[in-house]
Amino acid sequence: MIDTVEQAIGVYESLGRGAGIVQLPSSGAFEIEGAILRALRPAFQTGVPSDEKTVQNAIEVILRSIGVEFTREQERVPVGARAFVPDFVVDADDLVIEAKVVTAKHSLSAVQEEITSDVAAYRTRWKRILFVIYDCGGFIHDPERMRSENTRQFGVSVLVVKH
Repeated sequence: MIDTVEQAIGVYESLGRGAGIVQLPSSGAFEIEGAILRALRPAFQTGVPSDEKTVQNAIEVILRSIGVEFTREQERVPVGARAFVPDFVVDADDLVIEAKVVTAKHSLSAVQEEITSDVAAYRTRWKRILFVIYDCGGFIHDPERMRSENTRQFGVSVLVVKH
């Protein structure tokens, strides 16, 4: 009972300082992956997402719902004449989350080339990289192979979500 009262007092004091609800520690990368796997496909019950931005918006809602602090498209990693901008950065987990969408017009091989380029750039600043690949039409025939090969070759986490 005393612990509950102390927690309530902490929340009350935090609200009194204008800090909003007490900030929770990072959810951890495994919880992030699990939440995305559970919630991303159901986020598109009304139809296939039209573009990568739509998938990013859904991921943002998922991250907010589990209390993850992140920045979206604010960090820049210059590599030569090009700057790479990750979709999401979770500083507490030294993690970058990058969404990719496979469609008839944006092939799996194009997505794989993007992954290769992103890994080279993001590894210069962050330890962990999570690619969330949304397959809009059954274009990825062997998702497990794609996941395992990218993990083995690049040391990154890959989630494949089929519509």
